[in-house]
Amino acid sequence: NLSATEEYGGSSWTSGGALPAGQRQMGGSGTQTAAFGIGGQPGMPSTTTLEYDGSSWTAGGALPSGGNFLVSNAAGTQTAGLRAGGGGGAETTVQKYDGSSWTSANSMSVARVGNATDGAQTAAITTGGEAPSAPDASGSLTKLTEEFDGTNWTSGAASIYYLQSGATSGGASAPTAWMIAGGDGPNVTNNTGITQEYNGTAFSYSAFLSTPRRQLSGGGTQAAGLVMGGTEASSSSLNATEEYTGSVTAVSASTLTTS
Repeated sequence: NLSATEEYGGSSWTSGGALPAGQRQMGGSGTQTAAFGIGGQPGMPSTTTLEYDGSSWTAGGALPSGGNFLVSNAAGTQTAGLRAGGGGGAETTVQKYDGSSWTSANSMSVARVGNATDGAQTAAITTGGEAPSAPDASGSLTKLTEEFDGTNWTSGAASIYYLQSGATSGGASAPTAWMIAGGDGPNVTNNTGITQEYNGTAFSYSAFLSTPRRQLSGGGTQAAGLVMGGTEASSSSLNATEEYTGSVTAVSASTLTTS
């Protein structure tokens, strides 16, 4: 369990303020100067919330229920955060953060863990994850997507692949412009480098990571995304960072004339 914090400036990583104690598999969201982290290990189920101001971490309001949230089960900002999905196991739990305390919100329709979640507290999206009871589950993984309007969850377009523990980038634009990369396939030895984009209506395949991996982190936007870390199928930890510039749409050629 590491206490290290690292900050990215667009070309290199530098050390930031250390966590109060070593943690792993936390969830998190926000910006480099106003972030929050939740859950993690040791001490699972952990109800820890930590806030970062760009230089140091301080304790925030404790979660009503704890768990191991990985990196993709949180969304929003430090003062308007969202947690969706499992801690210790698959859950329908959803909670909102106002910068000081967490409150319960309307649950998702299907219990899941390791789902990819992004967006804002009032406009979020989640897909995939381990969800054995999902209507489209293959083994224990699902393609089911749900969208959140700040109050209720509704079904969205299914993702193309059965994945969990992938990296996301999109931020507040995620419900209509989102990227998901990497993650577990049908079993934990089937790490993938697949990248999917979501436009608010449907998912499409867009690219392939140079280094297939799972349990990686992500950030940024669909057109300027970032993924880092994770593990290979051999469970070896990775320090590779990859940047994403979004897909390019081909335009059919046409003949231009002048008059």
